[in-house]
Amino acid sequence: MEERAADFVFGGIIGLFAWFFGGLDGFLSVLLSCIVIDWILGTLNSYIHTGFEKFTVQEFLSVWGQKLGELCFVGLAHLFDKYMLANTVVAQNDFLS
Repeated sequence: MEERAADFVFGGIIGLFAWFFGGLDGFLSVLLSCIVIDWILGTLNSYIHTGFEKFTVQEFLSVWGQKLGELCFVGLAHLFDKYMLANTVVAQNDFLS
């Protein structure tokens, strides 16, 4: 029974993610990869310049807060595009016509 509840919760989280970001396509995969690489390099940079003893949890959470803020803006842009500009051509390529 607990296994079905966990599947339900996990499925709900994935469904919310797909609705908010429009699915995991190539652009979102690249964005998430860049965020992870930026986090790893920033952590290594902080470790090299200040040492591990001065690396604080507040600094770590601050960086992740910024990354989550960026993802929220991407999700809001997707929702804006999906619901507000549903039948509007924002940019048209005249080379193909």
